[in-house]
Amino acid sequence: MTAARLARGAAVAIALAALLDPAVTTARRSAATVAVVAADQATDSARAERVAERLGDAFTVVRGPLPTAAASVIVGSAGPRNARALGAPVFAVQPDPATGAATLIDVAAPATAPAHARVPVAATVRVRGGAGRQLQVTLGGLDAPLDRATVAIEAPDQTVRVPLAFVPAMSGPHTLRVEVSLEGGPGAHRSAHVDHVVHVAVERWNVLFVDGRPAWPSTFARRALEQDARFAVSSRVRTAPGVATEAGTPPPGFSDAAAMDAFEAVVIGAPETLAEADVAALERYLRRRGGAVILLPDRAAAGPYRRLTGAASWVTREVSPPVEIRGGAALADRRLRTRELLVPAPLPAGARPVAWATGPDSAPVVWQTPVGAGRLIVSGALDAWRHRGADLAGFEAFWSALIGAAAAASPPPLELTYSIPGAAGAAAPGGRLDVGLTMRAAALAPPLDGRSVSARVSGGIRPLPGGAAPDAEDPAATSAARSASTGSPADPTATTPLRFWPTGAPGRFRATLDAPTRPGTYLIEASADGVQAELPLVVLQDAGAPSPDPGLLAAWVASRGGAALPETELDGLLAALRERLDRTRQRELWHPMRSPWWILPFALLLGGEWLWRRRRGLA
Repeated sequence: MTAARLARGAAVAIALAALLDPAVTTARRSAATVAVVAADQATDSARAERVAERLGDAFTVVRGPLPTAAASVIVGSAGPRNARALGAPVFAVQPDPATGAATLIDVAAPATAPAHARVPVAATVRVRGGAGRQLQVTLGGLDAPLDRATVAIEAPDQTVRVPLAFVPAMSGPHTLRVEVSLEGGPGAHRSAHVDHVVHVAVERWNVLFVDGRPAWPSTFARRALEQDARFAVSSRVRTAPGVATEAGTPPPGFSDAAAMDAFEAVVIGAPETLAEADVAALERYLRRRGGAVILLPDRAAAGPYRRLTGAASWVTREVSPPVEIRGGAALADRRLRTRELLVPAPLPAGARPVAWATGPDSAPVVWQTPVGAGRLIVSGALDAWRHRGADLAGFEAFWSALIGAAAAASPPPLELTYSIPGAAGAAAPGGRLDVGLTMRAAALAPPLDGRSVSARVSGGIRPLPGGAAPDAEDPAATSAARSASTGSPADPTATTPLRFWPTGAPGRFRATLDAPTRPGTYLIEASADGVQAELPLVVLQDAGAPSPDPGLLAAWVASRGGAALPETELDGLLAALRERLDRTRQRELWHPMRSPWWILPFALLLGGEWLWRRRRGLA
């Protein structure tokens, strides 16, 4: 009877303990937690899964970033989007370079550009294990290719910069996608794409021509711009003392700052005719307006204008036959021909060449130097206008490109910009953006007080498949965009307020913004002192970002106590993690009654007590 009572009491004790569920603090050995993160979900997720399965036998593996993890493993050639979400030490598993790998580490393109003008795009690619193969770089929109280049890879480890370009035919945001691939050899490799957004606007640059006397270089440059629809040309040419010929809306003089603010660029013919007061006014224009001044002399003559150039001395040369002047990438390799050269000796400090003479003596014939926020451009091709007959289209294209690039760099009265950490211009849904706002008058002519700034970000313009940008020429799209940006009653929730904060620098403000979670095109708007500015924001579900140089990624993980290994050395990664993260004792709460094994003694005790009573005929 005593045994039966003991069995029953033990079973009841087990049941009561299970009901109370006591917790015991104990020190136990457990496997360390390792976070495995795919650098790019589109290209590295399968590789990350293989790494997670390999580490799963020795560690508790979490797929995705975890700040409290004992270690983190980045799989792929890209760096982390948020380093704070990774527990240290950090290791990296990179693609095996033996099969060839091409990594897009940078895509350089302007954030804004005019319509119907060549927009340069440069892709920087790191190629490993690709000697003897062809690197193909493709620039395309979301639906069609725009440009393509092929580069022969000669070294096992080589970094190449590939120039590309496109000509936008319409205004609005243009989403560019750059892809690279290694052709030939085993295992053709395609990198993750990189998306860049260029805001194309149909605008006309206001350019002022002023000649103190009739001058051929200025005259023919002005005629080239008058035939270009991208320019609105105003001019004043002094033909005799007290007599001037005017066209357009030229200001009465350079000292009228309000009138000069309307011009992005000022072209001066016969600069030796400028008085000291004119030079001082042009310097104020450069510093407070941030515009461009282009000097087109036709002779080597001294004058107050030379103080503005900063050149200590000048050299005049006459060559025969005429020498060719070639522009750089900004001028799309356009050329001039000239026999008379006027060049500074030496080039002023801070100046850089824009176009230079070809041949053994590559003197900088056209050069520019910064003056405050503006730029001064000087042409030493004195008689290039005489040799335009051989290539009139090239002559006109050279000056249109040169003056257009100078005018495009002139800051607007109110400028909106945004940057996406780790990305090139297209935002991922929910990604963080840094938005900047610059008021030109306050930034370039401080101090100015009493200015107010307000801004807002609009809702989706319209849903588009794949996150493509809307057709700016479609009246329905334009109407929908304007309705969403103003928060009309048709969609009163489309506008989200955006608050700007001063950065400490005059006229500069900053805001942070979480990108909308729905892919599409959005509009960021700002207003200050009655001036409006707007900038489109493209949100793509599969937005691609540049990858860091693999060498930089290896150095970064080394600074976090880890190392970078190829994917063929997973055993080495496992050994390194075991060495750093041996099973450790840690205190934790233990609930012993939650173990399913308690069912076995509970059932045995009750069954034994029931069997004992049955054999003795007890109830």
